[in-house]
Amino acid sequence: MAKLLTDKQKIRLFCKEYFGVSKSNMSMACLISKEMNWEMPEHRPDIRRFMLKFYMAKGGDLSKPKTKPPRNKKYTSADFYPSNNFYTSKEWRSLRYKVLRKYGAACQLCGATPKSGIILHVDHVKPRSS
Repeated sequence: MAKLLTDKQKIRLFCKEYFGVSKSNMSMACLISKEMNWEMPEHRPDIRRFMLKFYMAKGGDLSKPKTKPPRNKKYTSADFYPSNNFYTSKEWRSLRYKVLRKYGAACQLCGATPKSGIILHVDHVKPRSS
């Protein structure tokens, strides 16, 4: 897929290709002035508008592209922590449910339950990696 250029990049690239040289904006303005018999802009900020005027005079188009660029991907924690894909699997949810039922949905250290306002987490007695 082609990279979408900003208007400023389009104009600069057009001028560069038109004159066959890569010069500063001021130098491009001098070339444009000679080519079109236009008066050089007096102030530096006017040079971009001057280049835009040249671009449009030569048939340049700054209309928006007809197709939308692809949207940014929405990332999930699984994208950042690929080893944790197990925790989003059906097997883990099933095992977690069985453990919570087996131990009465209570903390094994202090006996707290969700009714007392805590969120229970199921943890490994033995590490998964071994």
